[in-house]
Amino acid sequence: MVDYSSLLEGTGAILKRYLATTTKGQEFHKEIAALMAFMLHTAALGVELADEFVPTIARDEKYAVRMDGIKKMNSGLTTIFVGAENSLAEQKFYSAEDLSLLLKAMSETLPRVKKAFSADYRVELRKKLTSHRTSFKKKEDIQHIDEMLKELSRGQVSP
Repeated sequence: MVDYSSLLEGTGAILKRYLATTTKGQEFHKEIAALMAFMLHTAALGVELADEFVPTIARDEKYAVRMDGIKKMNSGLTTIFVGAENSLAEQKFYSAEDLSLLLKAMSETLPRVKKAFSADYRVELRKKLTSHRTSFKKKEDIQHIDEMLKELSRGQVSP
């Protein structure tokens, strides 16, 4: 978990540097999209690591603190997914290939990462993906969105 946290923090720092450079007129859309895709896969790994780690947590005086750390981690993992989803609306900044890469990574990781999402965010994400669906034309992109919508509906009561 310590190594994982370092990886996630380091990757986040690199992403912030790219984003800061982009606001100064330099464009690194391809690199940012690739980094976000990597972070989505890293988030999925984090959920798996947490699933392995939680049962090993001793139920001692620090148990609540450790569980709070898991909740904070889940919040951070959700933030990664939120960032990727928000990027789908940035079609003037990202190329069609960049957005396809993000959609593919989102679709591949959603089955594992959705465990970290609150019920409210799942509903919100379903609405946003439905809205995004109309702005994509490539068959594969629409298929990835449909896969995510189906995944979000599994075990959920419709709002």
